[in-house]
Amino acid sequence: MTGIVEVQDKDTKGFLTVELGDLLRIIEPRGRNLIWSILDLEARSDPAKFKGDLAAMEQQIKLSPNGLIIGWDDLLTLSDALIEVLDGVFVGCKDRDSIPRLIPGDEVFSQCEIGIEAVDSSMWRVYAREDAILDKISAAFREVTLVRGSPPTK
Repeated sequence: MTGIVEVQDKDTKGFLTVELGDLLRIIEPRGRNLIWSILDLEARSDPAKFKGDLAAMEQQIKLSPNGLIIGWDDLLTLSDALIEVLDGVFVGCKDRDSIPRLIPGDEVFSQCEIGIEAVDSSMWRVYAREDAILDKISAAFREVTLVRGSPPTK
């Protein structure tokens, strides 16, 4: 079965406390064996940890039809360098041919094994084909909504 977990853990000031790296580490055993692409990204980075030009990376992602294909270890490194992900779409697929294009109205995650979406720096949506991944995410956080069924459209 496929489904979605929405994660909205917040601190006392109302700020989201879950980061991309938190989600990646939970899905790591499965995620490590997938081909990853960043289809959309708007974020703030820690200059001490991110040595590149984040604005240029965001622009490269927008201009590429299949986003920025990135290895698992590089994705983890990037997640550690990001202070905040305002919006983002990260997909893990079995092969490069399954990486979708980010087209409004399309089912972005339909051909992916795992999809992670940051929504307005207020929530994470995690799509997965495997219930075990959804269950692990649900168990790891306090404010979660589990939605079984078809993947979201972007």
